[in-house]
Amino acid sequence: MYERDYAHTRRFEGRTVEQVASRAREALAAEGFGVLTEIDVQATLKKKLGIDKKPYLIFGACNPPLAHRALEAEPAIGVFLPCNVTVFEGDDGAVYVQAIKPEMMFALVANPSVQPIAEEVSYRLVREAGPTNDAGWVPVDRRTLATPRERVYCMLEAGEDLAAFAFGNFFAEPAPEIRLRRVGRAWHLGKVLFEQWWLMPAGLRRRGLELALKAGARAYGVRLAL
Repeated sequence: MYERDYAHTRRFEGRTVEQVASRAREALAAEGFGVLTEIDVQATLKKKLGIDKKPYLIFGACNPPLAHRALEAEPAIGVFLPCNVTVFEGDDGAVYVQAIKPEMMFALVANPSVQPIAEEVSYRLVREAGPTNDAGWVPVDRRTLATPRERVYCMLEAGEDLAAFAFGNFFAEPAPEIRLRRVGRAWHLGKVLFEQWWLMPAGLRRRGLELALKAGARAYGVRLAL
């Protein structure tokens, strides 16, 4: 309903704007973004114009190292900063998070040196935890199971409480050609914990799942971004 070419969009059901906004602040901080400004559009319009509007927040987010690089390359680019992230209740009752696509915004700047910066900012904004697409999922080549990011793999359930990193071709004939790496129960448990963390509203239980995931990742030498 609210997807646009110029914005990364995620949709949440069963959560309030306050819950999603809290998660967005934490996630931005994890990616090195500070929230410099926070505008409560609902409260502002009610106070200034007497208009009743559904909850709508605008965060002005800035990653200082990336902002510095951009300003060094193109001083006038400050007119586009900070990057805006919105959290609002849609007409369908769901809560939406949208972030500007810097690569489209910076395309107005005729300076090729800012494009890599825009791409990195976009990668960090597209989802709070990693290399996902606009829907919040890691894009995977259906034939090779490869992802666009180095050392980011597809996880596959192998049965009997086992899981593993998967490589190969699901569509090979006459049968799929799949190779599994590091098959084990720990990966299954990690996958289950991650799914629970993903679906859990912000709170102590979600924080506990996050700590358990990070501890497991350290124990198995896996880099984990949540």
